[in-house]
This record gives sequence, structure tokens and C-alpha cells, in this order.
Amino acid sequence: MGIELVQWGEARKPKGEPLSGPGVVTLILHRAEASKTLHDPDGFPVEVEQSENPGATLGVAVSDVRQSTALYAGVLASKLLPIQFTEATGHGRDVPFPEVGHGMLRIFVHNIDALTASLKSDGFSVMTTGGAPVVLPQGQRVIIVRDPNNFFLQPMEMR
Repeated sequence: MGIELVQWGEARKPKGEPLSGPGVVTLILHRAEASKTLHDPDGFPVEVEQSENPGATLGVAVSDVRQSTALYAGVLASKLLPIQFTEATGHGRDVPFPEVGHGMLRIFVHNIDALTASLKSDGFSVMTTGGAPVVLPQGQRVIIVRDPNNFFLQPMEMR
């Protein structure tokens, strides 16, 4: 899993309150040191979890762990994603895209049109203008979608 920090548009200040509710992403780092929770300057939660096996996991707060696990297993069955679903604290709301501190998972796919159709039929909302994949200047086709828990995915067609 790679991690990419991206600034969308002009720099903005976080609202000062910890992020909570469905769709909030926590980066979980597995390290030998003691467990602790941090927040980066944008409010993005980072959890250091004590583990003998170094690595990272993406923690996503959802309204219903079983439903979300089933949804992702069905839609992305061929992808083994390092996602850990947790019960959300706080109330869900429509998160404007992009919002400071909210995460997005980029996945590389072979057939973006088929995946887009599948995601739409499973309740994902298309955030990309025009409701279809767009072509980046580098030639790759990409789309941004929001799942029912306000978590963003960015399927990108492999070239």
C-alpha cells in the first residue's frame, strides 16, 4: 500500500474539531513502539498500533461494519484491500468533496467502465463531473466515487 498526501485546491484550515462519523479514515501504522493516536495538521487521524509486523492498514469508520464488509467484498472481490472497518462515532453527513482531513483510496483496475457500473448499482455516488470516468493529462482514465458511508474511492484504469 502506498500513501500519497495531496492538497486539493487552496490550503484550508481544519475546523478544529476531531473528525468523526461515517467515512472518516484513520491511517493505522503497525510499529514496535507503544500504541498512541495522533492527528496530522489537517485533522487526519493517525494511529500507531504496537505490532511485531511493521506495515499499515486503512481504518474506515462506517455505520454498519457487516454491511460495509459485504459491500466491498462483492464490489471489489478480486482486490485484497488493507481496510479495517470500524463502527463510526458521531452522525453521518454528506461530506463535501474534498474536505480537509478526509481520505480517499485509489485502486488500480483493468476495466473502469465495468467497475463504475457496478459501483453505481451498489449505491456509490459519482463525484466526477459528468458521472463517468475522465481522462487525465497522462492518458489514464479515472473516476471518483463516494460510498454510502462518505468514504471516497478513486478507481484508476491501469495502462
